[in-house]
Amino acid sequence: MQITKNTYTITNNGNTIGTLKYKAETWYGEPLSAWVLWPESADDGVTYTSDLNETVAIIAGELGAGWVAVRGSSIDLITDAAAVPAWVPGKVLPGKVTYTDGIETIEVIR
Repeated sequence: MQITKNTYTITNNGNTIGTLKYKAETWYGEPLSAWVLWPESADDGVTYTSDLNETVAIIAGELGAGWVAVRGSSIDLITDAAAVPAWVPGKVLPGKVTYTDGIETIEVIR
């Protein structure tokens, strides 16, 4: 997945779970950057890695999602193959496969 934005809305099967924001700052003179998930149900963020692919894979694993659909600034974690969005070109295959149609991407992560 290519980083094209600094903020994404994260949903799980269509239900919003929070906002994923990229944070870059300097800490004691050292550069520090990470993706932070700000859940809808909490006032405190959860810090992940500076790599978007790795961060999304970790969150998907925590939620038991097998597919990740990215459309614009929305990342949808999908647990049921039947719920893969209709806009996805081609067929979802096992393994790590990425489909891209403009800015629309779906990636099988399981």
